[in-house]
Amino acid sequence: MRLRALCERLLFEVKVDRVFHLGSDDSLDRAMVGWAERLGAPRDDEALLDEVALLAPDAPAEALEALLAREALRARLSDVTDLTASSGCRIEMADDRLVLAMHDRARPNPDDLADALVVVQGSPQRPDLQVLGGRALLMPGDVSRGGHMALVERVGDRLRVAVLDGRGRVAREASVPLRGAPHLEVRA
Repeated sequence: MRLRALCERLLFEVKVDRVFHLGSDDSLDRAMVGWAERLGAPRDDEALLDEVALLAPDAPAEALEALLAREALRARLSDVTDLTASSGCRIEMADDRLVLAMHDRARPNPDDLADALVVVQGSPQRPDLQVLGGRALLMPGDVSRGGHMALVERVGDRLRVAVLDGRGRVAREASVPLRGAPHLEVRA
């Protein structure tokens, strides 16, 4: 399944902290079915405990270490979030700057949109990256039409925003400064 492969590339090769599915369908739910087992990991906590109970009395330490390594793979799957299961929007913070991620049919809060340094939007069109006035609009495009991904990462005092192709190679990228950009202030 293409979505699963792209998520694995982001999680295990690019080593991102989190993956957000920006689509407005159930493709991520379908991709999750059997994913842990495909990675060689226990399907859930109960299966993990059953396997530990079988191995613990007689297994060598290497067998338990291998099980824990496979369990770590399963744990990384919890870092994949489907925005359709929530409001369709997700706000992340980079220092005191907002990064807004939303699927293609979400209606963002106008204040969040105005305060966002980077907006990542799912879109059925082809991938695009625009930097306007120190802000970035990043649209990775439809996964099924080319398998592009979006990447937002902090590099020093800047945010690197990029569109990656299905192999994880940079197709387009830009850098947005954190300093001098709109920022969030909280006052009591």
